[in-house]
Amino acid sequence: MATVWERVSIDSSVLRDLPSAPLPGKSLVVLDPVARLASDLFPCEDGYTSERALLDSVLATMDADDLWIADRHMCTLGFLLTIAQRQAYFIIRQHQTMPWSALEELRPLGRIETGKVFEQTVRIDDPDNQPLVMRRVVVRLDQPTREGDPEIAIFTNLPPHVDGPTIARLYRDRSKVEHLFQVVTQIFRCELKTLAMPRALFSFSMALVVLCRIYLPLPPERLNPGKKTTVLLDKKRGFVYL
Repeated sequence: MATVWERVSIDSSVLRDLPSAPLPGKSLVVLDPVARLASDLFPCEDGYTSERALLDSVLATMDADDLWIADRHMCTLGFLLTIAQRQAYFIIRQHQTMPWSALEELRPLGRIETGKVFEQTVRIDDPDNQPLVMRRVVVRLDQPTREGDPEIAIFTNLPPHVDGPTIARLYRDRSKVEHLFQVVTQIFRCELKTLAMPRALFSFSMALVVLCRIYLPLPPERLNPGKKTTVLLDKKRGFVYL
């Protein structure tokens, strides 16, 4: 399985109080959820740019058979199509602006811990190639999200033997990424009040390095950057959080 990416905004408490204060930058971070290590970092000094502007850099690191799990901010037509074209896999939450067509009605698949799971086959059109047929997994939640959403829809191109409830649970476990950032922020104090870009990015990056160094006592097979962690599919595949 591969490691998934998550967006990180780097902020400065002092600058927040100034009306004309610049944003100190942002980063996309790749997390290996088994080793609990950040395996890659894509910093950007322009705090006003969209996370999507960094996705080309992410794609340059992608290997076949990787599984990328990401939030809806990463749900773009180009990103999903390119992952599939490179024979990799994705579990990405649907963004409301993403165009897609249903090929069948939703089918119930039972429950997970947070709600009822449904699935359907859908298609997205590629103007230059064949359309991508994939699955859309929907979790109708027992309790709404913090944003008030009553359900979560997830796109995936994983093979059918990886069932909808498993896909829903893998997406739910993206909270591991947020926990990593909480540790970096609160314990390693990466958001220094006097820092703005690009020094804020440097401070955040060094905090990630220190965190990874602390985890070095883990077994070598969990720390080898050239070997993806096998969890879901077979010996060649790993997953990552974006």
